[in-house]
Amino acid sequence: CAYFYIPPILITLAQLFLDRKFDALLGIRVVLQFRILFSSIVTAGLLALLGEVAAARAGSHQQSTVFGLGTALGCSAAVLLGSSSLLFGVVDPRLTPLLILGQTAAGVFANIAARALSFAPGCSAAEARGFFDLGAGVVIAAALLYIVSNSCQVLEGAYQHHEELMSSSLAQSQPSVEVERAPSGSVAVDAAVEQRPCNAGVLGMPLLVWLTALCQTLAIAMNMSLTPLSNQIAHRRYELSQEVVLTKLLGDFVGRSAFLLLPKPADGDRDSGRTACGSPRRQAMLVWIVELCRLPFWVLVYMWALGSSIPSFLATDGVLLWLVWLPLISSGAFSASWCLVIAVSAAEGEAKRAAPLMMSVSVYIGFSAGILVALATP
Repeated sequence: CAYFYIPPILITLAQLFLDRKFDALLGIRVVLQFRILFSSIVTAGLLALLGEVAAARAGSHQQSTVFGLGTALGCSAAVLLGSSSLLFGVVDPRLTPLLILGQTAAGVFANIAARALSFAPGCSAAEARGFFDLGAGVVIAAALLYIVSNSCQVLEGAYQHHEELMSSSLAQSQPSVEVERAPSGSVAVDAAVEQRPCNAGVLGMPLLVWLTALCQTLAIAMNMSLTPLSNQIAHRRYELSQEVVLTKLLGDFVGRSAFLLLPKPADGDRDSGRTACGSPRRQAMLVWIVELCRLPFWVLVYMWALGSSIPSFLATDGVLLWLVWLPLISSGAFSASWCLVIAVSAAEGEAKRAAPLMMSVSVYIGFSAGILVALATP
């Protein structure tokens, strides 16, 4: 997991800082289409290669080959996720969490496909190859659907919206001349040239976006840190461990679907003229409250995984799975999706285009932090 999630942080950061230059040089339409199609082809190719490696069982060199392919796969998937988030997130902030929901659905699909194809330790070469080739085929099918959507101009409105934001950002970055009208009605031009900044906040991003990115990182890290410890949480009971993992997938799906019931935040991070439900700042306060309420339950489950007897009520399977584990995971997925929507809604101008990428960085940092916590757990 560490090989898959940690390197993409650098890839997504590079996208965050270099995207604007390539967009201005080549055009946002060309850049997005190239990135999405190229990363899709690379991802499909890497999955097919993993299938060949799994089928070949290449002895002592297999582990390093799998690690290398897994790292490359994580990087190509990061480019695909970041580019897709950028394309759709600016159009409607609620579309980006749906992409993350797709990742959750992919986990369910992988489990179903593994069982259907008998993909497991000790399976035959044909079964191993078939599992990874199926994944490659799904990626190619999604890429073909994207090509058809472009041909039918389904995404034309999204591209135009990006181009309008870019034009607006470039116009705001140009110096303007203050014009004053004298009492007599004549026009006086101020000699001082006013340079209007096109960005505000920290590193061109509103502070509210940084705070929601931090909240999303915390939400994902708490969920991710416990998932690899499913065997410890189940106290070495294999069947319960499987139920913990499956309930985690269910919780992700429930949480990332439930956020759609929330009212969409208004654009911008100012509260003037906003209703209590529509204000990004007030929604950010609420999502932080949710995360702080989750923290004690995370501590209890983590202590239980360490073998502590303090949360002894978790010894009852029903209490562990349905009263603690499912609400803990689903509320974390709910918070992470909510943070994505708040961040993109709060950003304005060019920052609105960068916010989905920044939140993608936050996703990978949360994954990596959770994995590191799990690795450090005895």
